[in-house]
Amino acid sequence: MKPEGTVGSILTKTVVTVDSSEILRTALKRMLKENVGSLPVMEKGKAVGIITERDIARICAETDDPSRCFEAKTGSVMKTPLVAVNPEIPVLDALELMLDKSIRRLPVIRDDRLVGIVTERDIVVWVLKETYKPYIPEHLRRFVDKIDRLEKL
Repeated sequence: MKPEGTVGSILTKTVVTVDSSEILRTALKRMLKENVGSLPVMEKGKAVGIITERDIARICAETDDPSRCFEAKTGSVMKTPLVAVNPEIPVLDALELMLDKSIRRLPVIRDDRLVGIVTERDIVVWVLKETYKPYIPEHLRRFVDKIDRLEKL
């Protein structure tokens, strides 16, 4: 039996974003402040790419003058094309896409509008809940609750 569940049922609705014209320093500060590891990059209200802490570290490591790397525009270093899903896609299909593309975060888009983001962590929690449904053992419930709390920090 295949567990039912869509990305829309587990996504994080509040998504921290960055405009493509903003510099990497601004993006990194926003990531640190909001405790997130990536930011969808927006242009004219649409998600067009994504930037991660790892992308910023790579850019700075590859440049001859690391102090200048933070001045690059997010639009010039974002990953494109944006790999995103619709909220109606099954969770396991989203996981397969993430594995195929070697990514850990999937923006969720409906009608060209960013409506959320789903992460590996979201999927791990979902798998644990689905596996032990309807009675999740207490030690696993504490573990799932801990993951949920960490994500909200």
